[in-house]
Amino acid sequence: MGRNKKYQQVDVIEKMTDLFIQKGYTAASLDDLVKVTGMLRGSLYSAFGSKQKMFILALQNCLKNSQTSDKTLGMIVISMMELSNKSEQIKQIIKDWYKKNKGQFIENLIGSYLIKKAKISGDGI
Repeated sequence: MGRNKKYQQVDVIEKMTDLFIQKGYTAASLDDLVKVTGMLRGSLYSAFGSKQKMFILALQNCLKNSQTSDKTLGMIVISMMELSNKSEQIKQIIKDWYKKNKGQFIENLIGSYLIKKAKISGDGI
């Protein structure tokens, strides 16, 4: 009989998502994930798999909850900028999302998100 889980999977995925959005995929280390989730390294790997699998779970969770929230857009942008050229699975998730949401609206939304994230908006823009 296995030990009882002392964490809520949804809460852990939310914490991972926040870290990925804050640091990006590449800059978010496993030590960062351990720290932010409060889980031991082995438990984190056992429950969620590799760092990429953790990212995919976080991305899928965002897409399930909202197609266009800031959190989802953050994960989409990170996916496009850092991972879609390295992971066919992530590339396909992004392609499916884009096909579903394609159009000027979504392109404007991504552009607005990037401007907001870069903190360059203001009177001069």
